[in-house]
Amino acid sequence: MTYAEGRKMERIIIGAVLVALFFLFWYYYRYFTARRLSIFEQDGLETIDLHGKKVSEARYLADKFLHHQERQSLPAVQIITGRGLHSPDGIPVLKPVVRNMIRDRGLRYDEIAMGGAYKVYLGF
Repeated sequence: MTYAEGRKMERIIIGAVLVALFFLFWYYYRYFTARRLSIFEQDGLETIDLHGKKVSEARYLADKFLHHQERQSLPAVQIITGRGLHSPDGIPVLKPVVRNMIRDRGLRYDEIAMGGAYKVYLGF
């Protein structure tokens, strides 16, 4: 093997390693991001659980979740807000914010889980 052939082989190997590292980091990023955001599948629906989130964080996460799921062409998703039982005075905080956000996007929804979640129809 000549020096030039060795250098060419080295570049090919480095390229393959970089591609493998990219996919490895991409996989772990998606896995750990989903776990941190409490995204999972429940009753056949992609679901995000917003329990314990602050209003601004919950609004942002729900918006990003809906945007991403719309791009995936899913027919419906579930957003868990909780019923507000642990909110001050037992008045829900996240629930009306998320409901208004869903309405503002022009999406249909049903309250499920005894009022602690929304099934949102994405129109596909």
